[in-house]
Amino acid sequence: MNVVDLLGIVPYFGVLGATLAAGGPGGRSTALVLFWAMRLVRLFRLFRLSRQSKRLRILGKTMRASLRWLGPVGLFLVVGIVFFSSAVYFAEMDDETGQFSSIPASFWWAVITMTTVGYGDMLPMTAWGRLVGSLCAVAGVLTIALAVTVIVSNFSFFYKRAAADDVNEELFGHVRGSATCPGISSSTPDDRKYNAAVGKT
Repeated sequence: MNVVDLLGIVPYFGVLGATLAAGGPGGRSTALVLFWAMRLVRLFRLFRLSRQSKRLRILGKTMRASLRWLGPVGLFLVVGIVFFSSAVYFAEMDDETGQFSSIPASFWWAVITMTTVGYGDMLPMTAWGRLVGSLCAVAGVLTIALAVTVIVSNFSFFYKRAAADDVNEELFGHVRGSATCPGISSSTPDDRKYNAAVGKT
């Protein structure tokens, strides 16, 4: 049993103990609610599938490699949210509906507009507000495009490496380390030349 399994069953016993401490199933305590929330940790068991699936491992490597570059993109997104929520607040100050009551209340609109979701629950009514909304949407598309470019580039790199490893295994897997050919190992000069050709490190 590994750590993920342990984290998956511990909340059950925590809920059981908190239920007994609260005086039965009808009573509710803060600890009980907390343990119910902790039961969601069981969903992390799905990550164990990545051991069996090469495609999920490629996706995991892609996200790990992209984290370094997604930090600045996230910073641009936060700066854009603060800037555009402030701009739309001041542009919509004269509107009677009062949807943008404060700058923090406008954060929701800025996030939804920059990520191009656009629920429509808050929308600018004045000409200046619509201009700010248009600029916010364009800036959001450009910022998200930066993140997508980084992720796609890393995914392409790891996918090509995995495909090259598959080709290498198909071509030379039956002789590498074989009991019938004990003299052939993965460190022969021809093998090293092939690894360099397919980009395998």
